[in-house]
Amino acid sequence: MHLQDELLTNLFTLNNGKVDVRLVASLQHDCIGFQGKLKIFLPDVHLVTRERRTQFNYGTNYEGLLTNLVLMLKQFRASVGSANVTVYQLGDLLDLWRQDPQASTQDIGALIANDHQDLMGAVVDSDLATHFLLGNHDFNLCRFPNFDAWAPCEYLEDSNGRATAIALHGHLFDWQQQVLNVLPEPVKDALVYLFAPAWPKGTRPLGELIALNNKTMEQMPNLRDYIQAPVPVALGRTMPARNPIPPRFNVQTEADQLANGMMYAAAAKALCENIKQKFGTNLNMVVIGHTHHARIAVIEEGADAIFILVDAGAWIEQYSTPEDTQPHLNAQIAAIGDGMARIYQLEG
Repeated sequence: MHLQDELLTNLFTLNNGKVDVRLVASLQHDCIGFQGKLKIFLPDVHLVTRERRTQFNYGTNYEGLLTNLVLMLKQFRASVGSANVTVYQLGDLLDLWRQDPQASTQDIGALIANDHQDLMGAVVDSDLATHFLLGNHDFNLCRFPNFDAWAPCEYLEDSNGRATAIALHGHLFDWQQQVLNVLPEPVKDALVYLFAPAWPKGTRPLGELIALNNKTMEQMPNLRDYIQAPVPVALGRTMPARNPIPPRFNVQTEADQLANGMMYAAAAKALCENIKQKFGTNLNMVVIGHTHHARIAVIEEGADAIFILVDAGAWIEQYSTPEDTQPHLNAQIAAIGDGMARIYQLEG
């Protein structure tokens, strides 16, 4: 049995088998690779303190289910061999901006984490060995000792040690659209350095990137009044997840009409082409969070040539489909491995 199928079998056990597991999207393609390996992605969680949550009447969706999911992933990883499964948290785990926009430069991560001890204890467990990425809402955490190992991006290597994909939160594409063309040279240099394959941790020029992130924050709606998108995102379709999973389901292309279905796909492809020109790394896939819009989008260039964007979704806000216009709470997980990419929705 493929690791992908074993993961699905384990998802069915969550909350004593009382979770409805739905397939959001799937794609099987030779270029995906990672044979015998599985990369699992947990997208945006946006934790705030209990006090802040009460003020906003807002919170992470299904936090108990998410905690149980993380605990299950720890057991799953141990059962199939820890070297075969890697778990990534794609950023915005902690929401510094919404916790207190005026204090986003302070180390308030521990304050938020303290109000979510079960979830945070599970996700930072050394046996799970989660790889943490920085999102725009928690980018400033990189300044503080408990979080200085978190990174803005990470290359995903195949069994031959070649980087074929990159995982990042996704707010870089906001930077590209809004300010990248007018960045000062130190910031441009920092971005080039950020994507160097041999990026030496501990010497990262993040000061310029923090300033850029804060500049982007200034363009956001008033975070004291606005905390959650009022309209559900459109997922296109979902179906009950069951083996065998279709080799291609609900994959977005330029020919599709789903609102924002191809969002950031062209920008992600351009980023990979720029990285290839600078460093010679041949990337054909990008994994992101950030948009809270779970989907797989592809740019097809021929019978075998394809570029893939996997957007892992979120654990906040809502989605709907043309067949089911009622809002549902986002609770998604993405997995890549054995030549397949999949996104699941968990109905708690």
